[in-house]
Amino acid sequence: MNDQIKVELQKGLKSRPVYIPAWYRYDEEGSHLNDVCIDQCKWYYFHRFEVKLLTDVLDEIIDCVKESSMLVDLGSGNPYKTRLLIDQLLSTHERVAYVPVDISQGYNEQFHLNSIHRLNREMGDNIDISNFEIKNELVVKSSDSQCSYINVWMEARHNCVFDISKLDLTVRFEKGDKLYLHEEGGISCKYTIEQIRHLLNRASLGIVDSWVNEHVAAVVVSRK
Repeated sequence: MNDQIKVELQKGLKSRPVYIPAWYRYDEEGSHLNDVCIDQCKWYYFHRFEVKLLTDVLDEIIDCVKESSMLVDLGSGNPYKTRLLIDQLLSTHERVAYVPVDISQGYNEQFHLNSIHRLNREMGDNIDISNFEIKNELVVKSSDSQCSYINVWMEARHNCVFDISKLDLTVRFEKGDKLYLHEEGGISCKYTIEQIRHLLNRASLGIVDSWVNEHVAAVVVSRK
């Protein structure tokens, strides 16, 4: 086990509120559960709307990027949908460099609880999930400088203590205490076009064009 992983886990489990880093759930099993979530959870509709939007406006997007040989995918998630663009670009380009910037996102209970299962398995932990109730909330932000996001946590049903042998750590929870399954600031961030524009401006990037449907947007950007 990488020493840096242990350091990051210790940091989160000693913090107040207590948290486990969001990236820790993405071992082989976690990545598999994320794909299952995208394919099978009927109420996780973002992926389906993303694919539909890209399919509907594919020719327009390709027209915007036809002179480019590098595709940087901000918030790629599961990059299956991006293959639509890559395959189309490869029909006219000898090669295309693809740079995904993200960790996969998605939501279902077993996917998020994989952080606990992995902690128990790899760090000698004995966290009993039945002692907690998993909860989540959408935090809506309307200002240009802050995006909306989702918080996910496990809330203790009663007082409990857990020993994590490989981290040389004892974690205590009182009834109602929260164990967040990500760092501060939430996960699965949701941006308006105005918020995306604000963020890109800070990075000296600009929007070339954008397309939206009921739930998602596709945005093409370039350096100013």
